[in-house]
Amino acid sequence: MPITKIAGIAGSGKSAMLYKKINELGANNKQAVLLVPEQFTLQAERELIASGNGSGFLSINVMSITRLTKDVFSTVSTPSKKIIDSR
Repeated sequence: MPITKIAGIAGSGKSAMLYKKINELGANNKQAVLLVPEQFTLQAERELIASGNGSGFLSINVMSITRLTKDVFSTVSTPSKKIIDSR
């Protein structure tokens, strides 16, 4: 899945285009991640639901950087911790 950068002036329709594309991916049962600032996750989910027809929302993840790192580290096996003793 490619990473896409969307740029433009305020009010040019960046968010509307983004939500439209993500809803299309969800309707086709494709996985998508919408990466937003920590304080904007709930608002982004609300706008995504409002902009779509309700189908395919379960295959879309709206997450912040913090949530993304937790998700990655929970799925990737990390080496076990070695405890160094004083001996």
